[in-house]
Amino acid sequence: MVDAKLTRGAANKLLGQTPNDLDSATIGMGLSIPDEEALKLLVKSLASQDVRISLDASALVSYILPFLPQKNIVLTPHAGEFKRTFGIMPSSSIKERTAIVEKFAKEHSVTILLKGSTDVISNGNRTFVNPKNLASMTVGGTGDVLSGLVAGLLARNRNTIESAAAASYINGMAGRMAQKKNGLHIMATDLIDNIPAVMKPLDRITK
Repeated sequence: MVDAKLTRGAANKLLGQTPNDLDSATIGMGLSIPDEEALKLLVKSLASQDVRISLDASALVSYILPFLPQKNIVLTPHAGEFKRTFGIMPSSSIKERTAIVEKFAKEHSVTILLKGSTDVISNGNRTFVNPKNLASMTVGGTGDVLSGLVAGLLARNRNTIESAAAASYINGMAGRMAQKKNGLHIMATDLIDNIPAVMKPLDRITK
C-alpha cells in the first residue's frame, strides 16, 4: 500500500502504479479505510479494467455492494463481516447458512465464500460446501491466506465460483497438513508452507 490508510489520494497513486494487464487483486486485509469514496474508486476502477477482485476484511462493507454486480468479484467474509455487509448474522446451521449465502449471492450478483468451520461458497446458482472442522484454523491470518488464494486462482481462471471453491479446498487441506505437523498451535505461514504440496496433484489433474 502506498500510504498507511486508503484515502482517495492513496487510491489514485495505487491505480497509477497498476499495470494495464493486471489479472487479479485482493483488497481489505489489514487495511484502514477512513474514506468510503476511496474504496469505491479503487474497486470501480479495477473492475472497469476487467481485473478479477477478492474483497475481504475492511473492504467488506454494505456501501460497496452497488458497485459489484456483473463483475468478477468474490467476497470472503466470516460471520461478523457477513453481518456488516448484508445486515444479517448467519446461523450456525449449515442448511440455513447455505440458504442465506445463496440468497445474497444471487441478489447482488456476486460470489460469496462464507468462512467458518464449514465454508459455504455460492454465486446464487451453484453452491459448494467445504467442511474443514479444524480448530487450529481459528488463528488470525488464515483468512488472509484464503483471500490470496482466491486472487491467485482468479488470475488463472475467470470463473469466480470455481476459483473460490478451489481456494477453500486448498486452504483447508493446507490447514489440515499444518495441524497434523504442528498440532493446534499453527501460524498462517504454516498454511503457506503447505500450499505447494496441496497444489502439486491438482496441477497434474488440470494440465
